Amino acid sequence: MVQEIVSGTAWRWPDSAFWRDIELQTPPCFHPWPNRADSLLWLSSLNGEFSVASAYSSLKPSRRKVPWSDIIWGPSHIPRFSFIVWLTLKERLTTKMYLRSRGLGIDNRCVLCSDGEEDDEHLFFKCPFSQRIWIILLDRCGVARNLVVWKDVVGWMSRRV
Repeated sequence: MVQEIVSGTAWRWPDSAFWRDIELQTPPCFHPWPNRADSLLWLSSLNGEFSVASAYSSLKPSRRKVPWSDIIWGPSHIPRFSFIVWLTLKERLTTKMYLRSRGLGIDNRCVLCSDGEEDDEHLFFKCPFSQRIWIILLDRCGVARNLVVWKDVVGWMSRRV
């Protein structure tokens, strides 16, 4: 315990390389209190007490919530659709252009129109087949907007959710 390495109001570190490193890292203004009982304090929780949840939280990498997460993830969303949108937003959807960028020697023409190169933007917005779907869908939703780029669509939807 702490009392074993304190002598009065000064530190008394054991003689080893480990403790010398600790001594070097101890701020000079940090003085022990000889008349107080030792106590344990878990710095990764608000109340100073250890819990498995606080340990997990301290080990888990913290990530900022992206603005589009509410658009694709939720209890009423169809998981496979959410996953496809997530892959697209992360630019990891397995389009023909993505496969070519990975070294596969395949024809990169769009499977829907056989005209443009099949990448995310073409597949969802620039392909004549997809454009017809967007026109019908937006008309039925009463949205008068030309959506032609993934990032624009996501930004527009994020502001409305």
